[in-house]
Amino acid sequence: MRWLLWGALLALTIGASTLTSRARNTPSYGYHAAAAMFNHGTWFCTNVMFVKVAIDIGNQPTLREGMLAFGFYVVCSTIGSVFVHFISINYFEKGHRRVGAYHPEKP
Repeated sequence: MRWLLWGALLALTIGASTLTSRARNTPSYGYHAAAAMFNHGTWFCTNVMFVKVAIDIGNQPTLREGMLAFGFYVVCSTIGSVFVHFISINYFEKGHRRVGAYHPEKP
């Protein structure tokens, strides 16, 4: 159960990081602030949980379990990043929140 929760938190954390990165490239401070708060909150929760997972990985007698944990991390993180990228483009980034939407007024 702990590993499933950790996987979900990984997907959320990396997804939130992707969202923050995209929001940083828009002219919307509110969008960036909301994305950054979500990012930092999920990062904290994931890292609190990771301490126990890291201890479990370190206590494994073989490299196989460590490699499985590595693969789990990579897969969950990638799923979160790609999913949030899709959601961002199709649902969040409209109008002034679109990446590249900034057009300074001409003097």
